[in-house]
Amino acid sequence: MASGSSSERRPMARRLSPRLKAGVAWGVGGVLALACGAPTTDLPPSPSVPPATAAVLRETAPTTVSPAGLLSQRLPDVSENRLMEDVVALSAIATRHVHSPGLGEAAAYIGGRFAEAGVAHREHTFALELRGVRTRPANIVAVLPGSDPAAGAIVLGAHYDSRTVDIGDWTGPAPGANDNATGVAVLLEVARALAGFEPRATIYLIAFAAEETGLQGSRSLVAESLLDPVVAMAAFDIVGNSSGSSGSGALRVFAAGPEGSPSRRLARWTANVAARWVPELPVLVQDALDRPGRYSDHVPFTEAGIAAVRFIEDGEHVEYQHNALDTADRIDPDYLRRVAQLALAMAVELGIEPHAFDLE
Repeated sequence: MASGSSSERRPMARRLSPRLKAGVAWGVGGVLALACGAPTTDLPPSPSVPPATAAVLRETAPTTVSPAGLLSQRLPDVSENRLMEDVVALSAIATRHVHSPGLGEAAAYIGGRFAEAGVAHREHTFALELRGVRTRPANIVAVLPGSDPAAGAIVLGAHYDSRTVDIGDWTGPAPGANDNATGVAVLLEVARALAGFEPRATIYLIAFAAEETGLQGSRSLVAESLLDPVVAMAAFDIVGNSSGSSGSGALRVFAAGPEGSPSRRLARWTANVAARWVPELPVLVQDALDRPGRYSDHVPFTEAGIAAVRFIEDGEHVEYQHNALDTADRIDPDYLRRVAQLALAMAVELGIEPHAFDLE
């Protein structure tokens, strides 16, 4: 979760431009190939999909699917143990600050998990300078290609970097379990659950870097228009503690106004999805882009005119954020499972009908 300032701007465009820049092309299977220049510190190469896994996916991929049929099968399989395994692994890295070796370690872990799930992915690197230090962090972009190019794409995102209260401190302990290993764990569990699913709209699962230093990872990706035209985006950021300071087991969803805006309609739709598929997770629509001075990776998408929302637990322990106290033992696995189930339900319903939120 980044601190900063923003405003609820009038949407400039409905979707991102579909243009593909030089060095970016779609290859076999819809894999996004990104030629963004050599990073200052090379991250490990992204693992490819194992041939055996790919063969299984080809054999099991359905030709037609209904949201109800698929979700009734997949939602019960969302695993607290797998979610917590990812939270523990990422938060065991001393810090995932953009200038630390831990960021590359986390990127390799996330890429490996996407590969294990059978989901193709690539790294999108971008230039960053902070306190006079230059580096090239990487967004990890996983993609399930859609069958209908005209359907556009949806994005589920979560930042994987962490920080201490000092934005330039790249050595201090910053386990970032709730902020935001929980959001990344949700993406990874959704990737596993979508194995064999052939969506109509392309589904991107993106682990963003440099959210904590000004949303630079998501801003770079949006500015470069590297994705298929995006219809809707959802960011999961601090989604692991059901008690929080308020003691509520609900989930907040933030979206830019006015009330009839695409983002606000998307927010209300997600609350309805939760009521249908995860009724034990109340979703509370908030009348704001985000909390004052605290923003996440939905903001650059919102500013580009795309319907975008941000999910966050209802009550926050601010005293555990951006310091050594943000540890995995403070996460509620059952609450995190419910959030992941909501994310999966959204991915399936929007993957089949990307404008579903405009139909209610």
